[in-house]
Amino acid sequence: MSTPVAGKVSELTFAGSDVKGRVDWNFNLDKTEIDGSHMDITGGWSKFLQGRKNATIGGTLRYIEDDAGQLALMTNAFADGDTETVTFKFEEDGQEYSASGFVTNVNPSPPDEDVTNMSFTIRLTGKVTEVN
Repeated sequence: MSTPVAGKVSELTFAGSDVKGRVDWNFNLDKTEIDGSHMDITGGWSKFLQGRKNATIGGTLRYIEDDAGQLALMTNAFADGDTETVTFKFEEDGQEYSASGFVTNVNPSPPDEDVTNMSFTIRLTGKVTEVN
């Protein structure tokens, strides 16, 4: 079993639909730290405990008007309290992972006379699990 690490995402499915138009997608993993110095002070050094993990997937894609995955991202951004299944693969090793998530940001930025890019962020909620 491999462990998800921050890196480039090569494939993404949101709410059962493949998201197309990849330009640059990233998996971002954070872990909080808890200052436990008040519990055990040794030689004047601070002591920290590991806290909870949280993750996002975000990036930029080329807007494709009839792409079901992009439509699912935009629809979820307007939804109240709806989480969806998110699956993704890493560019580095092709391993697939799954989690629940919701869209916190979509930002289409249409220029004049050029392709439209859209940035997005999906907040993953709960455990990220490896898909066998």
